[in-house]
Amino acid sequence: PHALWRVDLADGSVKPLAFDPLPGIDKDPLASLRKAAGKEPLKGNRDVRVEGGRGGDAVAWTNDGTQVAVQLHAVDNKDRWIATVDLAGARLVPRHRLTDAAWINWGFNEFGWLPDNRTLWLLSEESGYSHLYTVGEKGGKARALTEGAWEVSSPQLSPDGSRFFFLCNRTWPGDYEVCDKALGKSAVRELTALDGVEDFSVSPDGKALLVRHSSAYVPAQISVLPATGGPARALTETVNPDFAAYPWIAPRIEQVPSTHGKAPLWSKFYRPETLEAGRKYPIVLFVHGAGYTQNTHARYPYYFREQMFHNLLVQQGYLVLDIDYRASEGYGRDWRTAIYRRFGEPELQDLIDGIDWLVAT
Repeated sequence: PHALWRVDLADGSVKPLAFDPLPGIDKDPLASLRKAAGKEPLKGNRDVRVEGGRGGDAVAWTNDGTQVAVQLHAVDNKDRWIATVDLAGARLVPRHRLTDAAWINWGFNEFGWLPDNRTLWLLSEESGYSHLYTVGEKGGKARALTEGAWEVSSPQLSPDGSRFFFLCNRTWPGDYEVCDKALGKSAVRELTALDGVEDFSVSPDGKALLVRHSSAYVPAQISVLPATGGPARALTETVNPDFAAYPWIAPRIEQVPSTHGKAPLWSKFYRPETLEAGRKYPIVLFVHGAGYTQNTHARYPYYFREQMFHNLLVQQGYLVLDIDYRASEGYGRDWRTAIYRRFGEPELQDLIDGIDWLVAT
């Protein structure tokens, strides 16, 4: 657990910032499980850690230095709070709480200030998908800037503070593009048409985007394009000519029907161009690791070696199916937490659905 202190550089005084104002800090979210196990619920405040997002800071100051916000995570991973600090009173002022009966994601935790030095922006999965929100000076309900059954990630505020740039997967869960959204009532726009965007950077003047993107058999390359969208100009071409000339099998993106939910099981399918009528093909299932990762996408795969081996297997007469089973990344909060206290069961059910689909197809 962490503690949070306010240090005054003028007189050297140190004051602890108590976590008591955080809503729900003194409630044990596992009380019912402890009771079922014959144990007493936790007493007092839960332990917390001062944590930011992936690579992000846990403490954010306004541009004018008059306000500061901190992000705090319960050690039990059930709550995330963003609070400002009453500097004179050395007191936390809660501005946003995200709570989850399963667990708070390790991603989608970026936050910061808008140029007005009063309004906070943040990512939250409270709708079931990661989206951008703002919270006004007086707190209250967070206002959604984006919405829909897709995820916002890697948000960056434009240099002039007028709009956000971010990654989005609106077309299908594995198609990542750079999108933007002005702070007014404008719609979300896709600025790239590269399918496999991995990351991006906004130029200091806000007029251009430097984009890192890839595809199934092309590792990350760099292109530049106007920040308003348009054709991308490639700056790199690093693929070995012999590798590029090889007749790699393009993975077919399939939506395998699920017997345990309405959402399909997005999958990559490796097969010969033509299947011989009447022939029985042995099946190989590739199971991506880590649980919370995504392998059915348009990017260069983390499992690029295994993908080359899939090609070899197809040459030897096999069919290869790679399923983003429940708990995989890219499909929203409910998909992510479907394995809560059921670890291993939903994933196996989804893999069996994949086998049944192959047999039926």
